[in-house]
Amino acid sequence: MQKQKGFTLIELLVVVAIIGVLAAVGVVAFNGFIKSARISVIKSNHEIVEKKIHLLVQECNVNSSAKMMNIRNDTQLNEVDCYGNPVWFFGEYLKNHFNNEIGWTNPLNLTSMGVSNMGTMQEGSCYGATQDQYQGFVWVRSLTASTPGDKRVSVCTCFEKPCSSINNRLENYIRF
Repeated sequence: MQKQKGFTLIELLVVVAIIGVLAAVGVVAFNGFIKSARISVIKSNHEIVEKKIHLLVQECNVNSSAKMMNIRNDTQLNEVDCYGNPVWFFGEYLKNHFNNEIGWTNPLNLTSMGVSNMGTMQEGSCYGATQDQYQGFVWVRSLTASTPGDKRVSVCTCFEKPCSSINNRLENYIRF
């Protein structure tokens, strides 16, 4: 009588179970890596905005004006008075300049105020960074808008939900 060579059903089931466990562990680990990479990108975007504002403030201190792409979707550099209207300068103009220059989008593929593919930087108070639906956006606003004479710019970002937790947000203020 000839002996049959092959695997038993039990052996095959054990191998399939081991592969299933390894795949489940791999998927969980991969999702963790993706989440931490997105958080790193969001934090990096926040730091880029802060550094650019610091450079812009220095340019303003030297020239009293700055070259900016202050119109949305326009790459033309315009000479803009730094101190004429800080609310517009450190808000709408700066937002347009950043989003035109860098062309970045939210790493979480979220929309801002119902509009998709909006730039990562948004003009608005830190309130936006406390809302889960705006996670990943960098909110910039001249505090002169709410308190005349306050010469600071707020830069706020939520990098992880819940955004209502201060531990999940970056909030910084830059003097101009």
